[in-house]
Amino acid sequence: MGRASCAAPVAWQPDGHEIERVIEVPVAALLEQGCFRVEQWERAGVVRDVYFYEYGDTTIWGATARILKQYLDIVEPE
Repeated sequence: MGRASCAAPVAWQPDGHEIERVIEVPVAALLEQGCFRVEQWERAGVVRDVYFYEYGDTTIWGATARILKQYLDIVEPE
């Protein structure tokens, strides 16, 4: 199989319906004490963990926080 390549840098275009804005966060900031919290939310009778990361005045949550949690669990296991 051949390898895919891009002739030019990719210009990211966020979908305004899916995200509020794009931010860059250093991984070290996400690993700081007190940056992360978990809340239990109930929906349709099912209780689920909802993850939150605080960075400056920004709260990262939802699918983005779930993805970050999975990544950070791999690169910085307890």
